[in-house]
Amino acid sequence: MNNTDLLPLNEPKLLKAKDVIYRSVIPDRAANIDLNPLTCAKEFLPYLAKIYKVLYWDDLWSLSVKRTFVANARTVHRHIGTRWALEEVLRLVELSTVEFPAVIREGGTLLADGAFPADGQYLAGGGAGPYGFVVYINRAITRDMSQKVKKLIRTYTPVRTRLMALVYSRALVADGKYVADGAYVAGTIRIEGA
Repeated sequence: MNNTDLLPLNEPKLLKAKDVIYRSVIPDRAANIDLNPLTCAKEFLPYLAKIYKVLYWDDLWSLSVKRTFVANARTVHRHIGTRWALEEVLRLVELSTVEFPAVIREGGTLLADGAFPADGQYLAGGGAGPYGFVVYINRAITRDMSQKVKKLIRTYTPVRTRLMALVYSRALVADGKYVADGAYVAGTIRIEGA
């Protein structure tokens, strides 16, 4: 395999044969393709994502998020299904930062810190047993973003686990950047069927 091959080693032989034919027909173009996700043309990133077998892609991500997500895809894929992979994915899409890290609580229970009313909806110590978990995101997100975050989390966690709730509790700073129109909310999204 030379440095212009776009196909992974485990792809079918017929597909590899087609790749050889295409490279012989357009050798200059194939030789000049930049395969580095951090420096390639932005139009090429979705194709690199497929080559690197990225499991979740959002066209609305910023260019820097797309680049770092693809650049780290192999490392994340090696650890998929682990807590580290989920933490890393949240970091890559800028939902977890050093200043405001995302927190993953296993067991499917919410923190008993007084932030949630004792109304019987959230049971201390109960819920999903060892396979349930709650994700706390320390930034404000929109309702649409919360749906994408749930899909992202489900993509990078094992099938046997259950996302019990997504908590995004950090309120927006009243700095005039955001309008109180209901798009950004703070609270808990309890996952249906969990």
